[in-house]
Amino acid sequence: MINELRKDGVELMEAIHIAGAKRLRAIVMTSLTTIFAMVPILFAFDLCSELQKPLAIGMISTMIIGTAVSLFLVPLVYWGIYRTRK
Repeated sequence: MINELRKDGVELMEAIHIAGAKRLRAIVMTSLTTIFAMVPILFAFDLCSELQKPLAIGMISTMIIGTAVSLFLVPLVYWGIYRTRK
């Protein structure tokens, strides 16, 4: 998305902002559905639920970290690579 905007002549920061705004909903919704699907496992007291709770905790924390990386770190790294020094 960013590369397509850059080819059309949009400046780097503006392209990053436009692409981020367009992808924000998809990234957040995907992460939230996975997180909310794992929450019931945390509160289950069925047979062998003790084995599934660490998996749920790991998935939830990974999705939170992955969402933060996707929204903040990836655009920052892209900006750092493609910026031009004045």
